[in-house]
Amino acid sequence: MSLYQLFNVMKTLTILCLLGLFLALTQAMDLSLSDDCNDGTMCKAGCCIYPKAVCCPSGNACCPHGTSCDEPHQECKSVI
Repeated sequence: MSLYQLFNVMKTLTILCLLGLFLALTQAMDLSLSDDCNDGTMCKAGCCIYPKAVCCPSGNACCPHGTSCDEPHQECKSVI
């Protein structure tokens, strides 16, 4: 394998890893609407599926513990 081919493989792997990270962060904002909230956090619109979750200001979504809501971008941002 030539150096050029190796560079292209590494570039592709890096892009795929970054895409996976982006998708994981953007999909993190969620709200499981339920009346039963034994293990989760209750927000205005329902029960969040994450333990010790953070309700977003609108109350329509939540993020896992250790993150904050970025509702305009529908993302959960790490605060650690």
